Amino acid sequence: MKKKTFALIMVLTAAASAFTGCTSAESDSSSAKNISAESTSDNAAETSSGELDSISDHHVIEPPAEGWTADELMSVTYLYGKQLEYPLTLASFGDSFELGDKEPNIAGYVHVSLFRDDKIVGNVVFKEKTVDEVTNDTPIDQFMFIGDDSVPDSLVINGKSIDTDYGDMTEYLGEVFENSDSSETNVFYKTKDNSFNLRTTNKNGIFSIVSIYDLCDAK
Repeated sequence: MKKKTFALIMVLTAAASAFTGCTSAESDSSSAKNISAESTSDNAAETSSGELDSISDHHVIEPPAEGWTADELMSVTYLYGKQLEYPLTLASFGDSFELGDKEPNIAGYVHVSLFRDDKIVGNVVFKEKTVDEVTNDTPIDQFMFIGDDSVPDSLVINGKSIDTDYGDMTEYLGEVFENSDSSETNVFYKTKDNSFNLRTTNKNGIFSIVSIYDLCDAK
């Protein structure tokens, strides 16, 4: 557990910075095709109903002109092949993860690191003040996934896979709401009535982090 504790400390530091910041050529042509003319409206039809063994099998929609709602975003977000749902909870992740210790973060909320195969791949934050208040069904307020390069398509968001070329993310996530200037460019995308935050990180040209927060206030 020493390894996990060290990893947890590192991620707590990264997460605190990210959340308070209010943060190979295009993978291939098949991922881009998912956001194609076949998406005919704000409620584009689902793709094939086959097994979730490729990005083309995932549900995608045209990025909503008024900005994402939490339900819309979760409907096109897959974590290790499992479609997420809103409200987001630990239970909604399935059995893919081993959880780190539940601990307070610097804001006084409960923080949990997410491990897979002894490797930290993300973290979540709950607005509850004590560990005892958090269960598998407690709504998650902040979710960060930092990628898992050992698993292709570990996270897919509206047809775009993490750990691939950043490219033009507006094709997948729509209008940019805010863009930060840093060595790791953090880009915020429009959400309906700005009720929650959706951010991606462009690290050395790679789509490397997804951060979603203020989910408890989301529409």
